[in-house]
Amino acid sequence: MPEILIGVGSNIGDRTEWIKGSLHRIRDDGKIQLWRNSHLRLYPPLGGMKQREFLNGVFVGYTPLMPLSLLEYLKKVERQFCRRPTYKWGPRTLDLDILFYGKSVLTLPRLCVPHRSFLKREFALELAAEVCPRLKHPVVGRTCQELWREFAEKKHHNSPPASPGWPR
Repeated sequence: MPEILIGVGSNIGDRTEWIKGSLHRIRDDGKIQLWRNSHLRLYPPLGGMKQREFLNGVFVGYTPLMPLSLLEYLKKVERQFCRRPTYKWGPRTLDLDILFYGKSVLTLPRLCVPHRSFLKREFALELAAEVCPRLKHPVVGRTCQELWREFAEKKHHNSPPASPGWPR
């Protein structure tokens, strides 16, 4: 089974509860064997639209699902947690993104793996470095830790504090 890296986020309502609830649902469904998760951290929303900060996390697991089936499953979980279609980068109760799917490199109309914005997203880089620092990006060939360090140096990063609400 391929090792997968999933990004999770929420910026509506009780963000911690949406994320914890989705994690429990995923564990209970058995379609993904969760192995490890990052802390949850607050990050500003992307896209310039005024909205609440996102609470983000990353988890690592294994799945027998093929990439498109995994995408459909994650979209189903989002809907179960009241995710409604809005505009790009709009507010949401739950956002689940496939960041990595093993060493696969896919460019499909509905799915790009690794996630096409992984190298530009602060939360993805920082939290991936926390949870799987030696995992190599299948395209650029550098570890999550190396990628995060380079990103942080460019931004002169000062990370927000970790949230204690994420289950370990």
